[in-house]
Amino acid sequence: MVTYLADISKVPPINLDSEITITSMAEHLNLSASTVSKALRGVKGVNRDTETRVKKLADQLGYRPNMFARGLKNKKSHLIGFLLTAELTSPWYAELISCVEAKLRIAGYTMMLGIGNRNEVSEMDCFEMFAGSFLAGIIAGPLYTYRDYALFRDRVDTRRTPLIAFACTEDVPVSHVKINHISAAYQSVEYLVKQGHRRIGYFCCSSRAVRAGGLTRQAGFEMAMQEFGLPIAARDLVIGDMKTYETGYKVMDKLLKERKGDLPTAFFCHNDEVALGAMEALRLNGVRVPEDISLIGHDDIKRASLSVPGLTTVGGIMEELTEKLSDMLFASLEGQTGEIETASIEPHLVIRESVKRCC
Repeated sequence: MVTYLADISKVPPINLDSEITITSMAEHLNLSASTVSKALRGVKGVNRDTETRVKKLADQLGYRPNMFARGLKNKKSHLIGFLLTAELTSPWYAELISCVEAKLRIAGYTMMLGIGNRNEVSEMDCFEMFAGSFLAGIIAGPLYTYRDYALFRDRVDTRRTPLIAFACTEDVPVSHVKINHISAAYQSVEYLVKQGHRRIGYFCCSSRAVRAGGLTRQAGFEMAMQEFGLPIAARDLVIGDMKTYETGYKVMDKLLKERKGDLPTAFFCHNDEVALGAMEALRLNGVRVPEDISLIGHDDIKRASLSVPGLTTVGGIMEELTEKLSDMLFASLEGQTGEIETASIEPHLVIRESVKRCC
């Protein structure tokens, strides 16, 4: 059977310079707007030939439904706000956003992304943008402390727009997911100790996550060092803006130039990017990893498995975090629970080749 479009000589042409709408397609096909709408959505009761004609024209014209207008009409939004308070340059956060977006898309939702860049003014701007949009819900993080959450509580009515937070180190009065960084850092130090290391350094981030207390990497590092009876030497605790490949490289390069013969046998790094930058600085200075200095990262980003040597790290939580965030959000959207849900995710050690066993 051959299906033909309506005779365009008998109906008004579609102006391709204007927005393609259900109404304009309906006029072009000599159908009602209601029939075109039903055909596009696959609603039962529409003649199969009619549905084919409508979908063919929509494909030819590149028609896409206006989800915002549909949401207003149905009083149900399919738009989710995602506020990243950190920098999108972080590969771990970029992967998280990609995973969450894919999960939302499968469920029929669209993501609106706001980037806070660890700046309170930028974060407020993002929430102002969200407030002016017709959102079904919001995912936000990292919201480390109650203070971080308090910055937003007057901007979002969580009774009407569910807010799901992540990477919390303190309890906040909304559903949230914690990442047990204490356990992550503890596992790293424990592994180094079992490999015979007794002088362990730490490339530590001075961000508000560290200052927050609670479930932080620094707290886990210090706890493990104390429990294993190892000194926390001030000269080996490098605190700064330790978040990027560049800072890892620069700090390690500086240490090597200032005191190459007086360094720990191993370093735990705030994240994999820092560890990989430090690894490159060691290589260019003729220091071997792991033969001369061992390194452990945090996050298990994809590049960690591709480095030479492969980077030992702690992580492996991306899939679980994505599942918990989306499950909490969907439960709130569907009204399954009015209670605050909490979850804690335990990272695990991923052993590769960047740690040497000492005699």
